Amino acid sequence: MGLISNILIITTIYLLFIYPLHFNNFFQLNEYQVYISTITCFTFSILILIKTIPQYFSFTELEYKSRIESEVTITDNKAVDYNKENQILKETLIKNGRTELRETREIESFKSIYINMPDNKTEAFFVIHIHFENKDIYNIVESIEKYSYDFFIEVCDINVDVNSFVLSYFITIDNSNKKNYFIRAKTTEIDNLKSRHSNPKDFIKNIDNKVIDELFRNV
Repeated sequence: MGLISNILIITTIYLLFIYPLHFNNFFQLNEYQVYISTITCFTFSILILIKTIPQYFSFTELEYKSRIESEVTITDNKAVDYNKENQILKETLIKNGRTELRETREIESFKSIYINMPDNKTEAFFVIHIHFENKDIYNIVESIEKYSYDFFIEVCDINVDVNSFVLSYFITIDNSNKKNYFIRAKTTEIDNLKSRHSNPKDFIKNIDNKVIDELFRNV
């Protein structure tokens, strides 16, 4: 295309400025030469337009793509106010009946339970204090697994800009020292496990990120 463009430019220059002078006096053109020069100018203009219009649309397309990419980057990188999102999550859970996020309460599975949500976390972090009395280890593990399963399913269905959830249990049994039971799962993992495991034990067992006190392992 570069060679063709150069040939057209040279031909146009010749027809416009040199050809009219070959067969007539200087600056004295006959009607035929004026006609040829006019047609040449018109043809050259058409060729320039044909060449320019696709470039215009190409530049417009590039500009549009650049603008879209910029908007997507800004959206992806915008700061999420996790404190606000976690507060919305907490209030929604309380409205759904989980008042242990507000006060200590006794429920069927636990003698007492209270949940605290620390501030300045980039995930939904639930510190869960639970107390058992007169229960064997199998019932305790079953209760924790059932509560964790139901809790994960519920928080995953709440529409907030948080996609990582932590359940950090501090467990006392009768008068014993506190034991730890830590689980972290992301929304995608919860959805995946939910579709494959309806049993709380299998669901919790297949969560990748968990740290469980030796007392509760292999039960």
